[in-house]
Amino acid sequence: MVLKKKNSLIPLSRNFPKLQIEEIPISSLKWNARSPRVHPEKQIEMLARNIDTFGFLIPCLISDQNRLLCGNARVLSAMRLGMETVPAVRVSHLSDNDQRAFILADAKLSEHARWHPEILQEEIQFFTNLNIDFDFSVIGFETAEVDFILDSLPKRHFQLTMLALLAPQSGGGRVVD
Repeated sequence: MVLKKKNSLIPLSRNFPKLQIEEIPISSLKWNARSPRVHPEKQIEMLARNIDTFGFLIPCLISDQNRLLCGNARVLSAMRLGMETVPAVRVSHLSDNDQRAFILADAKLSEHARWHPEILQEEIQFFTNLNIDFDFSVIGFETAEVDFILDSLPKRHFQLTMLALLAPQSGGGRVVD
């Protein structure tokens, strides 16, 4: 049984379209003047290093008119790398109102996630133990953050501090895009 949420903008029966990834020329994209997030230069630099290392793995979302709905920071990073096209998913099934709602949801919902401190510490330690010159900025971490995560703080203190340090900041320009 499929439940319909109260006040849903789209009936649930339409929420599962078959999505296709297209390669879109960056020059044909229309920037969203109403994008609610600000992307600091540091984030663009880190994303550019990430894309340069792993590839452009997360497609942008665009309207039928090539308006960029999600992925602004990734497109800016791709431009910095000299890319001419980016992968994109066209969301033809969404109305203009639904697109506006999704832009906000995409920006906001990731803020509700938290880090699992022990797993984060284990993953960071894994890359440290490889004895290679691993660039943690490729995965979004600065040296000071890595040092702090790996520091031998008592476990409970580490957890509380990590929650405070890595919890989403309200009103900031962070986005996991």
